[in-house]
Amino acid sequence: IVRFLPSLNPREFGAVAIGGEVVRPGRYEIRKGDKLSDLLQRVGGLTPFAYPYGAVFVRESVRQAEQVGFDRAAREIQAGLARAAQDLAANELAAVQQVIGQLRSTPAMGRVVVEADPTVLRVRPELDVLLEPGDRIVYPKRPPYIVVSGAVLNPTALQFEAGQDVRHYLDQAGGFQRFADRRRTFIVFPNGAASRADLGVFEYSVRRPPPGTTIVVPPDP
Repeated sequence: IVRFLPSLNPREFGAVAIGGEVVRPGRYEIRKGDKLSDLLQRVGGLTPFAYPYGAVFVRESVRQAEQVGFDRAAREIQAGLARAAQDLAANELAAVQQVIGQLRSTPAMGRVVVEADPTVLRVRPELDVLLEPGDRIVYPKRPPYIVVSGAVLNPTALQFEAGQDVRHYLDQAGGFQRFADRRRTFIVFPNGAASRADLGVFEYSVRRPPPGTTIVVPPDP
C-alpha cells in the first residue's frame, strides 16, 4: 500500500477584485495568507486622487450572514405585529408593514469596516486584513460633500466645509421634522463605521464629520 499525502496548495481557489483609484484595477488570484497590503503592492498602489478612508470592502460570507439577519428580523417583527395588531391604529400598522417590506426587499451588502490606508498598514500591520476569494474593494475619490438623510426637512447632500460640526449640516438641511427622533441621530463615517451623534436637548455634539460622512436622523418609532 502506497499512500500519497496531499501537498500544501498555496493558492486559494478564487480571485479578488479591486477597483477605483488604484494604478492597475482588475481581478487578481490570491495565495493563502495574502493580505490587503500584498494586493495593493501587486496593483501598483493608489492614485493621487484615492480616498482610503472611504474605501468599500465587501465580503461574500458577511453578505450572506447579513441577509440571514434581515430575514430573521422581518419574521420576528411580523410575528410581533400579529400579536399586537388589534392594539395598533391603521397608520401604525402601515408603518410597521413598510419596515418589514424594506427588510425583505433590501439586499445585504456585506461591507466590512477595514483599515485600507497603505500608510497606516505599514505602521500597524496587525490591522492588515487577510483576503478571501470573492472579496471586492473599491477606492473612491475624495467626496466633496456630507449627506444628511432621514427625518429632516430637506434630505440632501451638502458641500463639505472644513471645521463645521454636525449641527451646521443639520441646519443646512432645514432642521428636524416634527416626528424626528433627534436623540437617536447617528453618523455613518466614510469607512462604514457608525457612531451616535450624542445630540442632547440643549446642546449638540461638536463632532466634525470628515468628507463622505452621512448624518442620519431616524423617525420616532
